[in-house]
Amino acid sequence: MHDEQIIIIGSGCAGLSAAIYATRAQLQPLVIEGNQPGGLLTQTTQVENFPGFPDGIQGYELVNRIRKQAEKFGARFLSNQVQRITFESNASLNPHCLKGIILDDSQSLQASAIIVATGSHPKMLGLPNETKLLGGKGLSVCATCDGCFYKGETVCVIGGGDSACEEALYLSQICKKVYLVHRRDTLRASKIMADRVQSNPTIECVFDFKPVQYEVDSQGFVQGLQVQSNATQALRVLPCTGIFLAIGWNPNTDLCNPLLPLDDKGYFSIDAHLQSMIPGLFAAGDCVDTRYRQASVAAGMGVQAALEAQNWLTQHHE
Repeated sequence: MHDEQIIIIGSGCAGLSAAIYATRAQLQPLVIEGNQPGGLLTQTTQVENFPGFPDGIQGYELVNRIRKQAEKFGARFLSNQVQRITFESNASLNPHCLKGIILDDSQSLQASAIIVATGSHPKMLGLPNETKLLGGKGLSVCATCDGCFYKGETVCVIGGGDSACEEALYLSQICKKVYLVHRRDTLRASKIMADRVQSNPTIECVFDFKPVQYEVDSQGFVQGLQVQSNATQALRVLPCTGIFLAIGWNPNTDLCNPLLPLDDKGYFSIDAHLQSMIPGLFAAGDCVDTRYRQASVAAGMGVQAALEAQNWLTQHHE
């Protein structure tokens, strides 16, 4: 059993930014990389909205630079995955209790403080070629991130909630035409969002249709979306160069002890200082952010979590 001052679970923008600040505070953090070192950003091609890169930067390169910066200051990395977080049953009442983690290889670690930055993953349709099309071949899960690549083109948004409507409205300012495909005959979104979408001349709502196939060209890039009517089973192809999935996200919080509270969507419940009900257990990034899911926001939350953890350790573990 190894004891650490602070363990950071996750190596995306939130986890790596936390590592930079924790190392500069002489906390000697140990970063558990997880099953996808660098997080979802490593699957993104060009990132144009991260501060400091006027010409954009590849997602993998951005994450690699942040990691090198953390390593420069002394952050340690462990290539492993956390199976679960453990703590005493009365941990919420004891700020001096050690938090534990169990790794994939059954190794156990303990720490005075833990920052969970495990991110989230998008819900997918499960259609053929889905994984191949993500990250630069026409399939995206973030209009804010990738919409600029489809300026003046025709795109599809799949989903029927507020998030899908927000994506469609955002893309309508950039693209020539936006199809909003929803499997039901009415939107699940709030009335004000639904009204905005349905009154937008750039957006065509395709209701009561389900996606059945991504159409690709000879080079493997999206050129359309095949949908099927739930009422008649008739097929229709929507010509487009980009498809945006907006059917929801799942936070990567399976590793939580059952005693750790989650909200009704499975995200960590934290206070204004990013601390859970367990003293010394913090969370940052997309495992708590239900709205923005942006790399720069995650990085900022990672910084905040590290500063809050530093202050907490100073108060309780001097």
